[in-house]
Amino acid sequence: MKQGAYTLAVGEYANERELQRARAKLEKLGIAQVDTQKIKKPVIMHRLFLAEFDNHKSADAELLKLQQATGSAFILEEKGRYAVYGGSYLHERGAVTEQKRLVGKGVKLGIKTVNVMIQISKLTAGSFPSDEEARKEAHRLEKQGIVAQVIKVGK
Repeated sequence: MKQGAYTLAVGEYANERELQRARAKLEKLGIAQVDTQKIKKPVIMHRLFLAEFDNHKSADAELLKLQQATGSAFILEEKGRYAVYGGSYLHERGAVTEQKRLVGKGVKLGIKTVNVMIQISKLTAGSFPSDEEARKEAHRLEKQGIVAQVIKVGK
């Protein structure tokens, strides 16, 4: 297939499952060319913060307790101290939901908002010879619940 001058930017995904769902929906709608480009991008994450510790041994002990309530707990070294977290979420609502769930288990965590670099998958769809044809396809996809932005290839 000859490469067109335009394509559709469909979205950016940090979660592989969401990316695969979007790809499948586009393919079901008959989009012949669906591409993914992986990039590093700064994003705001919402982390469930337990506490900081002076040494790794103390942090490990608290991590083990926290892991009994949530499987997504982890430790990060920050400025010579060890911070224990109960999870990290791209969307604040996910962090709040998990925070409430853990309160129900007797675990109280604060939410710390941080900027981090993560890998994102940019999803593009289709190849169109003109802006007009790309816009027609974007409009068709919008009727199916997919928001797509026309972009010129190479920009």
